[in-house]
Amino acid sequence: MPTDTSQVLHTIHTASNDILSGYDTMVERAEPEILPIIEDLQRMHRHHATQLENWLERFSETGVDDDSFRGTVNQAVVTIRD
Repeated sequence: MPTDTSQVLHTIHTASNDILSGYDTMVERAEPEILPIIEDLQRMHRHHATQLENWLERFSETGVDDDSFRGTVNQAVVTIRD
């Protein structure tokens, strides 16, 4: 587990981006009655990701490449469950 503050922020930002990948796919495929809930969750996670990016900027870093294979898995799971 990373202990460097900027590395911890990158780890959390990566997780947020991976979650957003799943929500982005859900929004595209959601039934109308559940779409507002998914959009609210998507907005919340996007806000968190933006806050993490702001913190990374304080360390003169960016979160541009903060994503992982898990984001692709999240998208696939959403598609398969649909």
